Amino acid sequence: MQVTNMHRRNNGTVDMDVYRRKAFLLRRETTNQILHRFGHIVRTLIGIVAILVNYAPSLRNPVPQGASKLAPAKVSPRFNSLRTSRLNHRSQ
Repeated sequence: MQVTNMHRRNNGTVDMDVYRRKAFLLRRETTNQILHRFGHIVRTLIGIVAILVNYAPSLRNPVPQGASKLAPAKVSPRFNSLRTSRLNHRSQ
């Protein structure tokens, strides 16, 4: 036989406010747990979307096999567009 301790008021009636507060605290705790899990899922999805958004441009312009995106540009060592040649400089 299970004996339940009932919260009673001074006049002998059951104190329903105690049970309402307990139920409220249990609902609040459950809601917080659900929202916490939901926050983890949303952060994970945001991370996946960010990765896909950064990866999408490489799908449109694939790099040929054996080539590297970070390959140095081929520039002729004799020609520099930022400098004027000495001959042109003296003649002016």
